[in-house]
Amino acid sequence: MRAFSKELYEESKRRILRAALEICAQEGFEGMTIEKLARRLGQTKPALYHYFKNKNDLLIHLTRQYLEQANREISRILRQGEGNHSDRLQRLLEYYITQGREEPGYFYLEHHINNLLGILPPSPEKEEIHRLSSKIPKLIMQFIEEGIAGGSFIALDPMTMGTLILSMLSGVLLHGGMPGIRRMPPTDLSRMVSRIIMKGVQP
Repeated sequence: MRAFSKELYEESKRRILRAALEICAQEGFEGMTIEKLARRLGQTKPALYHYFKNKNDLLIHLTRQYLEQANREISRILRQGEGNHSDRLQRLLEYYITQGREEPGYFYLEHHINNLLGILPPSPEKEEIHRLSSKIPKLIMQFIEEGIAGGSFIALDPMTMGTLILSMLSGVLLHGGMPGIRRMPPTDLSRMVSRIIMKGVQP
């Protein structure tokens, strides 16, 4: 009975976080309130406080959950994955494109974490979010540096190259609703974008 109750509790918590993510994507962190969240879920505000202490606690859980998952997947793709740099770049793009389509709210989180850090009061949890968010660019920079050292990429500044790659990816996700892009499966779209990028960065 206890295990069943815990399972229900965790499922309810996931539903709350998913609804909060949807509101954040539509109205921003500032627009996400416990009152709006309760209305969307058909629950009372006191019921939500059973799962999270307040709005900041909820946003911290939501963002940390995303960052932990993103760090695991990006690390697996770039550092532990098989294949050459072109193959791994394509898998990285496919991961981002798939996430952006399945959970559009994650695209918002990815690009507005600094906004969240700006409204959160100082706390160990805030420091943890900052630490996790800074790991992703470091993983990508390390991947690019290895590609340059191995001759897969031209000898550009890794920071510049990483910014260009992420900017192109952001453009794909931002305009993902366009008919031509929306119809393409993530694998095909990531392969096309990867080829465009590789043409620009290969020696």
